[in-house]
Amino acid sequence: MRIHRFLIDFPLTAADGVLNDHEIVHQMTKVLRLQKGEQVELFNKTGEEAKVLISEITPNKVFFVVLEKEKNETEAKKVILAAAIVKRDNFEWIVQKATEIGVTEIIPLHTQHSIKFGVQIHRLQKISEEAAEQCGRRSVPVIREPEEFMDVLANSKEKNKYFFDMGGKSFGTSKKSDSIILFVGPEGGWSEGEREEAKKAGCETMSLGKTVLRSETAATVASYLAVN
Repeated sequence: MRIHRFLIDFPLTAADGVLNDHEIVHQMTKVLRLQKGEQVELFNKTGEEAKVLISEITPNKVFFVVLEKEKNETEAKKVILAAAIVKRDNFEWIVQKATEIGVTEIIPLHTQHSIKFGVQIHRLQKISEEAAEQCGRRSVPVIREPEEFMDVLANSKEKNKYFFDMGGKSFGTSKKSDSIILFVGPEGGWSEGEREEAKKAGCETMSLGKTVLRSETAATVASYLAVN
């Protein structure tokens, strides 16, 4: 039987505790109809995770006892996905899948050929948190405010910078370090100026195959290959 997981915003240091977040309590008691004596998993953004027993339920609180605590583990790789902003539903899909795959940070990019769709950071964070709960991940990616491509390129300190464009070498066979940033462009592709700046910044131009992928597909495939 699948055990339900919930993201919390406090340390799992004590032997027992209480959940008083309205949304979590509502999800547990009204949606899932969990009962006293049932077990769930709690985790936080620092990588702590514990299996707990529901010891008491009141209208506004759920009390629990920690049964088993997992080690606090950090991500093996730092993988930043810098993806051009696309239509809202498509960009939300990128965030969801990148979270499931294991990306550690997501940067919405403004590029010369991208249509200026707005992004709602709070909503993206929520989508990422829910994806982490569902997939069993112990951490949640950092989602940054939208930035200009040139600014991210200039400020990036990662060991490997990968710029995805047609004509590059195969990313699937590349050796990848433990500190990576992936630049994925918009549906309209990169401008010549952006290509030149990427080269000057030390980016390796990479390809994901012979066919032209949609931005959300490219972001997902590149993220998977980088993390694994």
